[in-house]
Amino acid sequence: MPVIIQGNELLVYDMSAHLEGGEMVCQYRLRRKGDFEVGKGENENMIGASVFGTVTEVKGDLVKVSLECDDDQSGGTGIWFPFATVYSSPEGSCWYFMPEEGSRVRLCLPGTDEGERIDVKSEEGILREKLNNVILR
Repeated sequence: MPVIIQGNELLVYDMSAHLEGGEMVCQYRLRRKGDFEVGKGENENMIGASVFGTVTEVKGDLVKVSLECDDDQSGGTGIWFPFATVYSSPEGSCWYFMPEEGSRVRLCLPGTDEGERIDVKSEEGILREKLNNVILR
C-alpha cells in the first residue's frame, strides 16, 4: 500500500525495528515506484558460450532442451529453442533434419542480449560443420 508524503506516492522498500528503553522504534525507507525497476544487465562472459543438453521434445523447427548444467530440469522439463540448420531458407521451405528426442545438442549463445537468436545444434551437425571447415581450407 503506497504512502503519500508531500504529494509524493511512495512505497516501503526497507524496514528495521529495534528496542529503545522498552519502546519499539521502527524505521522505514521509502522509494518512488519507478526506483524499484532494475536496469537490464548484460553478461559479457556469455558471448560465444555454449551449453550442452538433451532434446526432450520436438515441434516444428523448435526443440525442447533439458540443459546439463541445470539441476532443476528433471522429469523431462526443458526450454523451447529454435533449431539451427544450414539447409533451410528464411521461409523454412528447404529440407532439414530435426534431432530426435534423447539427442544431445549444443545451445549456442551469440551475444549478451537474451532476445538474440539462440541456436541449438545437434552433435551430428557440429561434427559436419567441423568437417566442412577442414575440407574448405
